[in-house]
Amino acid sequence: MIRSFDEFVDRFGLLAPEALDGSSDEVNACNRILKNVRLEGYQIGKTKAFLRAGQMAELDTRRSEILGKSASIIQMKVRSYLARRSFVLLRLSAVQIQAACRGQIARQVFEGMQREASSLLIQRHFRMPLLSLSRLKAAIATQCAWRGKVARREHRKLKMAAR
Repeated sequence: MIRSFDEFVDRFGLLAPEALDGSSDEVNACNRILKNVRLEGYQIGKTKAFLRAGQMAELDTRRSEILGKSASIIQMKVRSYLARRSFVLLRLSAVQIQAACRGQIARQVFEGMQREASSLLIQRHFRMPLLSLSRLKAAIATQCAWRGKVARREHRKLKMAAR
């Protein structure tokens, strides 16, 4: 049972929050709350409000409805916050996984490019002596042919001079 205006305002103030704005007088606040919820047949005494039978239950029912709606709103906000936080964490995780995969792929591509460059360098160093050797053989063959030609000319000249 509510014993005073102060207890009444504390318990049922949420039925009419505008009744509490700027009012430090509990009697006026109590009166505004009762007018706001449109109860009839109540009386305001010197120390407390007197309600008819069943009116306290009606006020408690309205209070329970408001508290239930408020609890639902709070639950909705908390669930929304938790879902959003979970989504953000999942998105961040996905971005990190993608970055790691892209980095791994880039490292593999780079390693392949390094291997290709190394193999080309090895091939070049392996082919260079062979190429030099074939050029040397070609130069020797050219010089040999030229010297042979010069020697045949000299031989013909000597043969002609001897006749």
